[in-house]
Amino acid sequence: MAVSLNLGLLSAFKYANFIIDNLNVLLSFLQIGGVILPPVHLPIGISFFTFQALSYVVDVYRNDAAVQKNPINIGLYIALFPQLIAGPIVRYHDVAGQIILRSVSRHGFAEGVERFIFGLGKKVLIANPYGNRR
Repeated sequence: MAVSLNLGLLSAFKYANFIIDNLNVLLSFLQIGGVILPPVHLPIGISFFTFQALSYVVDVYRNDAAVQKNPINIGLYIALFPQLIAGPIVRYHDVAGQIILRSVSRHGFAEGVERFIFGLGKKVLIANPYGNRR
C-alpha cells in the first residue's frame, strides 16, 4: 500500500499534464470535448522524497529496520538535508541509530549556527565573486 501510494503521487505529479494533453488530442480526434485540468506543477525534489520514503518502507518490510513510531524522526530521515543535496539515497537502517540517538543542546545548536554563518560568509564573500568572474 505504501509503495503504491508513493509511486501514485509521484506519477500523478510527473505525468498528469502529459496524460491530459494526450487524452485531449485523442478526444478531439474523436470529436468529444476535452478534459480541463489546470496545470499541475511538479514540486521540487519530489522524486528524491518519494524514493527516500520508499527506502524506509523497503527497510521495514525486509526487517532491516524497526518501524519508527515518531513522525518527526521519519520526516527528518526523508528530508535529510545534507544528504538531499549530496547524493545517493541513504538506506534508513544506515542512519536510524543516528536519528534516534541524536541529542540537542544549546551549545550544539550555537555551534551549528556559527558554522552555518561562517560557511554562508565564505560563500557570499569568496565564492560568489570568483564565480561571477569572466
